[in-house]
Amino acid sequence: MGRRQTNPVKNLFFTYNIDKNESVCNIEGCRRPVLKGSVSHNLETHIRTTHPDEAIMLDKAKEDLKTQKFVNSGVKRQNDEDNSCSNKTFGRLDPRYQCMLNETDKNTGINHLIKTWKFMIQIQEDDVCQSQTDDVNNSAIASVNVDSPDNTTETTDDGFELFLSSQSSVSSNRSDTNILNDISVSLHNFKDVERLHYKTNILTFWESQKHDKFDLYKLAKVVLAVPATQVSVERSFSGIKFILSDLRTSLSANLLDAIMIVRSNTKFMK
Repeated sequence: MGRRQTNPVKNLFFTYNIDKNESVCNIEGCRRPVLKGSVSHNLETHIRTTHPDEAIMLDKAKEDLKTQKFVNSGVKRQNDEDNSCSNKTFGRLDPRYQCMLNETDKNTGINHLIKTWKFMIQIQEDDVCQSQTDDVNNSAIASVNVDSPDNTTETTDDGFELFLSSQSSVSSNRSDTNILNDISVSLHNFKDVERLHYKTNILTFWESQKHDKFDLYKLAKVVLAVPATQVSVERSFSGIKFILSDLRTSLSANLLDAIMIVRSNTKFMK
């Protein structure tokens, strides 16, 4: 793929003859209309040194091109964010903002929360199995160190205990489907809840639901523990360079703030 056109000088003021490899200036009254090649830098130098009025038009066109590129980039990033699971997952367990999700977003959030719940169960089971294995190993070591006629019996008991533990683990695995079904039902029931004021402490809300919705409470503690990230401020800083250019360095703070607000909220413009 070729380089993206970032300098509109050729399209604005020149006609390129590919056979002769010449660029012809279209500005009326140009004293040296024919230039060799089509290098943008050379064409721009010609405009700036020969046609000062058109140079102003060129600066404006380049600035508009940068602005459009910036806006398109911001829209793409915003669309990527809208398609991510993070906002839908957090919003699904947050009565303050659940109203902003449509049915598709709510279902996406539920699916992601069920996966998170399944992962939580797996971690818990791994910890239990590891604890049981450590207990059995410690008992086996202790039985070896005890010199008594009952030593063999204790070792046999430890093996049997390990067998029973494995059977208990299998039984637990068989109930995973029921556990996932339970959390799925709880999540589907937790919809269209009464909206809370956006300044409400969501952690306090879930503490109050600890006894009535214990599974959702445990899930919310994990999900809401993930720190929220916000990159819009960084984008604003990056976008300032498209406003405070070499040709516009005396903007007031209020005007700059107003421009940034407009640029940062283009998706709300009709």
